[in-house]
Amino acid sequence: SLLGGRGGFPIDANDAAEHADPDEVHREFRAQIERAVTLGIEPTFLSSHDDVVARHLALFDVFLDVAEEYRLPIRHGYTLAGGALDAARLARQRGHFVPDATLNWDGTTDLESVIATLPVGVSEIIVHVAPPSDELRAVVSDATLRETTLANLESLRLNDIANRHDITLLGWSQIRDKVRNS
Repeated sequence: SLLGGRGGFPIDANDAAEHADPDEVHREFRAQIERAVTLGIEPTFLSSHDDVVARHLALFDVFLDVAEEYRLPIRHGYTLAGGALDAARLARQRGHFVPDATLNWDGTTDLESVIATLPVGVSEIIVHVAPPSDELRAVVSDATLRETTLANLESLRLNDIANRHDITLLGWSQIRDKVRNS
């Protein structure tokens, strides 16, 4: 059921969600986490590509179940079923940590002005970066933007920006540890 309607990789997130059996999704989440642990990688959060789990409530329930099982925070402020349900609210009702705000930084706007607009609380800034390579350009349509974003990010002094705005920079491992100790 994790294949798309044509029997291969799903065309998009909707195609994936339409065919996914929640039990199989649960087994796949667990298998990926267990594989990472076997390789010596300690997962810091749970996420799904293109918010596939937010396409159907049954998949989102599986997502939350696995996060609870492994005591992992979840990423993103999911909107279920195209905005019909507030997934962040549902996750919080089940006791999950969800960032207070999530935004994408495109790497070209002034990051300090973006940071200055963040609400009080824990915010996640999503950044898509990659070093220049022929492989990257062959696979993603926004390769140049990802390369530029990496160069811009490397030139910033994040600690200085954070200090000017009284912000504490956190990584997902710190958030995971807080979730596990609460």
